[in-house]
Amino acid sequence: MNRRKRNRLARTQSFLGKLALNATLILVLILLLITLPSCNSKSEEQTNRLVRTSSFEGVIFTQQNAELLNRILGDNTISAYWTPSQADVIALESGLNNYLQSVATRFPQGPPSEERLSEYHRQYLGIIEEGRRVIYANYFCEDGNQDWENQFVMVQDGGICFFQLKFEVGTSRYYDLQINGEA
Repeated sequence: MNRRKRNRLARTQSFLGKLALNATLILVLILLLITLPSCNSKSEEQTNRLVRTSSFEGVIFTQQNAELLNRILGDNTISAYWTPSQADVIALESGLNNYLQSVATRFPQGPPSEERLSEYHRQYLGIIEEGRRVIYANYFCEDGNQDWENQFVMVQDGGICFFQLKFEVGTSRYYDLQINGEA
């Protein structure tokens, strides 16, 4: 083989090698682009969801974030966690004022009015108690400068500015109302 043919063959092999390398890089980039959305969706599962309506503002804690709060709640009746939907929260909120009025004697100065209730922030956690899907709802009119959309707000005392309750989704039953005391 003469020198010219060898040079041409070497250039062709070099070109084909570079082409194969570029094709490999392109394939790797395509695979990365395909897998990135699935990585992103996992972090979305861990992001609490803000719920805003004309009458209230709250945050739904994800199942994963609610599990982390088990030590705070200290409730041994909780067997598992789930993430409530916005429809579940709307169902809870739709009868809340009537429920609070029905247990008015539990509040030292009476329950918050419907207008005052709209000023409370809410945090919703999905829990399973005795096989039932329940929403643990935390209400507070002061957040103490906490990042309430991501951190569970828990205070001692505070009076009717802070109360919690449970809502059984399947039966729309409210129970276990807890009202903070006053120091």
